[in-house]
Amino acid sequence: MTIDPCEQDSVTVHRAPERGPTRGATEAVDRTADEVGFATPWGGEHVVVVDRPDSAHAHTAVGRIAVPSDAHWLDPTAALALAAAVTTRIRRATGILLLPGLHPVLVAEQTASLDVLSR
Repeated sequence: MTIDPCEQDSVTVHRAPERGPTRGATEAVDRTADEVGFATPWGGEHVVVVDRPDSAHAHTAVGRIAVPSDAHWLDPTAALALAAAVTTRIRRATGILLLPGLHPVLVAEQTASLDVLSR
């Protein structure tokens, strides 16, 4: 797991990118975030990632993304569903969801289901 302080009031946690995300690591991060008072775990969808991690990245102090280009990314809807199942207080969000590549009715059904099941 790597932690990237990207803003004063937020922390980005990349879950075991060198091994790929696991259910155990994902649950642990979500539960810990809930217990220590984080407001929202954000998920992101990255179907394709940069092939040169040393290229300029505007959202980090060091100018490069903190995740290796061969890292595995979870589907954000599935990851947020797991977060909903193992937390009680925090709200969920996705920072990146590649809508043009998804069917709008399916996205609506998935997000509405997530909303219902996370209450």
